[in-house]
Amino acid sequence: MQIQISLLHLAWLAGGLACGLGPKLLAQSHKTDSYLSLAYQKAQAGNYRQALRYYDKALETDPQHAEAYYHRGNVRYDLKDYQGAIEDCQAALRLNPGLIDAFFNLGISHYHLKEYAEAITALSQALQANAQDGESYYWRGMAFFRINKINLACQDWNQAKNLGNAYVNTYLSRYCQEEGQIDSGAPE
Repeated sequence: MQIQISLLHLAWLAGGLACGLGPKLLAQSHKTDSYLSLAYQKAQAGNYRQALRYYDKALETDPQHAEAYYHRGNVRYDLKDYQGAIEDCQAALRLNPGLIDAFFNLGISHYHLKEYAEAITALSQALQANAQDGESYYWRGMAFFRINKINLACQDWNQAKNLGNAYVNTYLSRYCQEEGQIDSGAPE
């Protein structure tokens, strides 16, 4: 069983109650958590419009909740609102620069808007935090490919393949093999 304690809960436990703010903050935190739970359930069920409404309500009660921005950005991405997803990922990262998954979502959202340089920057930041992320290599390779940096695309796709990403096999065989850009030690 996993127990999550928000910062507001900790503040209350640490003495926020003594100054008269504890119960109000605790009630606000509980309300935010309830909205987040409902939003998550709706998103898991594929009801993205309702999930979006609950994320909006959660952010109304706590506009400093980085994870709420991140998850709302995921829903916006699923709704193909890539600009909205970018805005939410940026807000999440302003509040919590350690929210590494937001860099990935930021990158693929930029990619879908054909903002390839921005996609490469965001995906590179994701890879700085997690060099074992085959999905980030795949998408960064796609962005490199779109700006005609085939050698860099092939390097990323090869790395993605080495990390178990099977999506890249078609791209490797179609665009990289003829030019000898596949690492001969790569597993087939």
